[in-house]
Amino acid sequence: MTQRGVFGFGVSTGGSGGMSIRGLSSSTGQVLVVIDGQPQYQGVYGHSISDSYLNTMAERVEVVRGPASVIYGSNAMGGVVNIVTKNKMRENGSRSKVNMSVGSFGTVSVSASNSVRHNSFSSYVSANYGRSDNHRPHMGFEQYGADLKLSYSFSESWEAAVNADVSHFNASTPGTTDAPMLEMDQYITRGVTSAMVSNKYDKASGRISVYCNFGRHKINDGYAEKDGAPQMRLFRSKDALSGVSAYETISFFEGNKTTFGLDYQNIYGRAYYTSRETGEVLETQNKQSGRVKNDEVGAYIDFNQTIAELLTVDAGVRFDHHSVSGWQVVPQIGVTFRPVADGALKAMVSKGFRNPTMREMYLYPPSNTELEAESMMNYEVSWHQKLRQVRYGLNIFFVDADNIIQTVNKQNVNTGEVRNTGAEFEVSTTLALSEAVRLDLSTNHSFLHMENHLVGAPEYKGYVGASARIAPQGRKASWEAGATLTQVCDIFSEV
Repeated sequence: MTQRGVFGFGVSTGGSGGMSIRGLSSSTGQVLVVIDGQPQYQGVYGHSISDSYLNTMAERVEVVRGPASVIYGSNAMGGVVNIVTKNKMRENGSRSKVNMSVGSFGTVSVSASNSVRHNSFSSYVSANYGRSDNHRPHMGFEQYGADLKLSYSFSESWEAAVNADVSHFNASTPGTTDAPMLEMDQYITRGVTSAMVSNKYDKASGRISVYCNFGRHKINDGYAEKDGAPQMRLFRSKDALSGVSAYETISFFEGNKTTFGLDYQNIYGRAYYTSRETGEVLETQNKQSGRVKNDEVGAYIDFNQTIAELLTVDAGVRFDHHSVSGWQVVPQIGVTFRPVADGALKAMVSKGFRNPTMREMYLYPPSNTELEAESMMNYEVSWHQKLRQVRYGLNIFFVDADNIIQTVNKQNVNTGEVRNTGAEFEVSTTLALSEAVRLDLSTNHSFLHMENHLVGAPEYKGYVGASARIAPQGRKASWEAGATLTQVCDIFSEV
């Protein structure tokens, strides 16, 4: 992960942060962010906006390394980051929490939340605020937002829930140190609403959900501090990603799980300029008068079968249709072999894809309505094992991607290639120093070789962490302290 500054990621190319998995980036839409399994990305530019996700609403974060397009469709070609929201309390009652921190550069972070459960009803509400001047002039950041989740259990097998969250942030980008900029300001509002009904039986479980994530953006492109002139127009965009998704997992026989899924998305975007003085709409340089709607529909099946707890075979396929770039057939197959207790050898071959964005197809002179979807194949082998208190794992992978969209001779075309090879290694252990003291240790490392170097994709990343929990005998309270030592060696190519 890379950040724009001490606080905040931002949205502008070259001045923003993002996430990369195995050399593929969320800033280009190749890594998908989802909230409770529902896709989240900006409709016009097709990438995630990290500052719009509220940490107070997250119960945990799940990461899928490698393609997940069979389940999630477009944009999941490099991997998926799934933010799982707060779940309901297990017992009746109410719980409130307030957190506050302050630091250098005028940094302040405040959050408050409340959880309630009364029999079959539960609720969760949170609000947060954060700001920082960051470490350079003209680099301020401010964010505030709120989140609401309501759920009701009709029975042990059926539950309904509605979610809503909205966040707004203001961010300024100072440009590079040798070419500083003024008034490079962003005003971004993002929101998510969803409603879902889920079922859970002994041999079947599933969910149907309706969702919409939307945004309103105003951006001042700024001007050079030396010999520049203020912008007389502001860039604006509106977008909405609305959809319906449904899946059901059924166990037809012993050791089997078969999932059937269907989803539909409507992607709306409008990009335009307004006069800074009068607010009137100005002419937009695109091919659709600033308004575009695309549709995407997909159906998939995933078959998972375990045989005698020794071998598991997982095979899936997705059929996906985009209103502009057409059909995609997305296969995936994996095998897991367990030759020893608590050890597993896995091999997988999977395909991922990304449909072209509205910006690439319609916005600005390089746009091209003849673009095809980006696609890639991922090959990986892994070994994971638990030896008493020690857990370790090793992944080796090869990414082969083509049809990557690039700008050549002032036009967007499918010409780029990605050939990435790498390895990921992790070890963790828990040491019981006494009945009251427990020590957790973990370390992970990733190595990436790229034929064509990518900005923001480190060739090596290393992490070492330790935490200690102390629980005095006879007391319910406990104390926890932790420390991490993180080294990131980023090797960037020149642009």
